[in-house]
Amino acid sequence: MTQEQKDVILQFCNQIEELDITNIVLNFNVTKVGLYNIEVFDSLTNRVFKQLSEELQNGIGIFLPTQYNYQNEFGSGNLETDLQNFFTYVQNVQYYTNCESILNRLVYYQVANGFWDKGQRKIYPTNEVKARDVQIKVTNLEKVINSELGKVQIEKKNLIDFIQQKTIEVQQIERNLNASDNNSTQISTLLNQSTSTNEKINSILTQQSTKLDETKTLLEEQKIEYNKLLTDYDSVKKQYKEDLTELESKQVIFKEYLKFVEDKKAYFEERNKYLDDLIGREVGASLFETFKQRKNELEKPVNFWKWAVPAMAVITVTWIAFLFRNFATETDMIQKYILLGLNTLKTIPALILTYFAINQYRKERNFQEEYAFKSAVALTISEYANKLNTAENKDKLIMDSVNSVFLSPIEKKINKEMNMSTFNETLKTLKDGIVDISEKIKK
Repeated sequence: MTQEQKDVILQFCNQIEELDITNIVLNFNVTKVGLYNIEVFDSLTNRVFKQLSEELQNGIGIFLPTQYNYQNEFGSGNLETDLQNFFTYVQNVQYYTNCESILNRLVYYQVANGFWDKGQRKIYPTNEVKARDVQIKVTNLEKVINSELGKVQIEKKNLIDFIQQKTIEVQQIERNLNASDNNSTQISTLLNQSTSTNEKINSILTQQSTKLDETKTLLEEQKIEYNKLLTDYDSVKKQYKEDLTELESKQVIFKEYLKFVEDKKAYFEERNKYLDDLIGREVGASLFETFKQRKNELEKPVNFWKWAVPAMAVITVTWIAFLFRNFATETDMIQKYILLGLNTLKTIPALILTYFAINQYRKERNFQEEYAFKSAVALTISEYANKLNTAENKDKLIMDSVNSVFLSPIEKKINKEMNMSTFNETLKTLKDGIVDISEKIKK
């Protein structure tokens, strides 16, 4: 090569050595470049270009060829072109996988020209290479740990926000319930006060009516004397007439008060009944939404195990067919029995996994159906309770219904005894899953 070619090649070597290969490849979200993992790729790249730079400066630099044709899997190429392409490809996510073939050709170039493992000059002392590899691994592990720690922090924050949101919602429901209870109590208090006031007004009206009758009687008795003493008692007679007029006006006012209170009594009873109905509907709707949300959350696990069941069945059948593919051709009976026993043992794990997938799908599906049933029942508890006439029966119906609705599906599953219906249901579930897969494949 000429001096100008040597200078250009050295310039490319220096530029490539200045690149942070590990960070560049990690930014592409990959763990391997061809057959090399990130640590080996970075270490091999540094070694290739440092040895080439050292050989050009202190070795047989000008005697090295720039053109080569190896007539093997490494092919042919130009040294300047390969260096330029490597420098470009390693920084571009669309072409970085092409770096493997260029790097392999450069290694073979150094091997072919005798300075790949040159004994009198080691670019990397053993301890330095080990230390650099350890440092690269530690750096990569630190980045992975920091990335996972960031994800954990994000998930932790999301969990805290979710807990706070649900706490606020529960507190709001409690406040609404307390406010409704307070309003109901106030209405009941006002109703009691109105009833008491009504009784007082009726008592006063009765007293006034009695006094009116007494006054009229007394007036009639005194008329004879009034006629005799008309001139002397004109003023007294006038006073009695005024008292009579005042009593009559008060009677009218008391009747108006009584009518007003009776009108309000019906209104208070109506509002009290409305609040009772509103509280019942609100609690039922809250239970409905809670169980409906849990049912929707179980949709993804059910779909996963729905596809896992036929997949495990296919894998198990394939595995059994693979194990017994040469069984019929075996002529030695002893060897045939040994082969039968070994292959049978090998099929047990696959059968266990298939049974586990079937049982898990059945369990998730039962959970989903039970939560759907609970969400439907939650809206009907209050309505059925209102159909009963006695408060004792209403309380008993509500308590029994709520206890049944809030019973965990897991507790119910533990309390159930194992029987043959579980195995039949498992086979039915496997059959349904295979039928679904067959229909989707036909479509």
